Amino acid sequence: MKIIAHRGSNLKAPENTVAAINWAWIDNADGVEVDIRLTADKKIVAMHDDNTLRVTGVSKSVELSSYKSLESLLVRNIANTLGRPERIPLLQDVIENMIFGKKLFLEIKCGEEIIPHLKSELSNSKYIPNYNISIVSFSSQVLDLAGKMMPNVNRFKLVNFYKTNNLTVEEIIENALANGYNGIGVAGEMHKCIECIRKAKKSNLLTNVWTEDDPVKADIYRQEGLDYLTTNNPPKIGTKTHPELILSQEPYALDYLI
Repeated sequence: MKIIAHRGSNLKAPENTVAAINWAWIDNADGVEVDIRLTADKKIVAMHDDNTLRVTGVSKSVELSSYKSLESLLVRNIANTLGRPERIPLLQDVIENMIFGKKLFLEIKCGEEIIPHLKSELSNSKYIPNYNISIVSFSSQVLDLAGKMMPNVNRFKLVNFYKTNNLTVEEIIENALANGYNGIGVAGEMHKCIECIRKAKKSNLLTNVWTEDDPVKADIYRQEGLDYLTTNNPPKIGTKTHPELILSQEPYALDYLI
């Protein structure tokens, strides 16, 4: 199981910044997950929210602002107010700070309009091969266009079981297979995540659980054969397994852990 640092190691540096990415390598993460959006002047920036207020204290719409008006803002560490503030990076800044062999998960937080620009940036990159890049999104439209324009980049459909009550695990798997997605990223009730992992593996789909910070649950996912676990705290999750954990083949037996 590969450990992916959620928005970088965001407990040690401001989320989605170059500093958070570099901390992920210090924390021995296997990759990083970064949220991306498109600015008014068609620059791709690392930013989760559609507005900068939460992380910078200054209210600016990302899609209505030029990068020049955003780059002067300082992103602060929400979890650790003593951390040094950092700049909002371009995607190219993120890519240039990747380490060879590490994985980059790009969660697209806007719409399909970003895809042609993303293709251009990834095509021109000398720092990371496409097979180490995965595009993740809740939007089927975004993933479908990404598949047409960037067929060599992995695509993960995101599912939040706390919010998605109208689809069964079987329907989620069938949808991923029908659309040619490479994998599924899930979060929510643990028994549903495990059911999804088991059935996805039988269909040769990659699996990702986000965002899990409990090392005991992480060990259970590891023993289930999870491919990627996205976490806010990579060193806490670590790589140790607990053989004393006996896993039932009945997913609902794991409800006590929730």
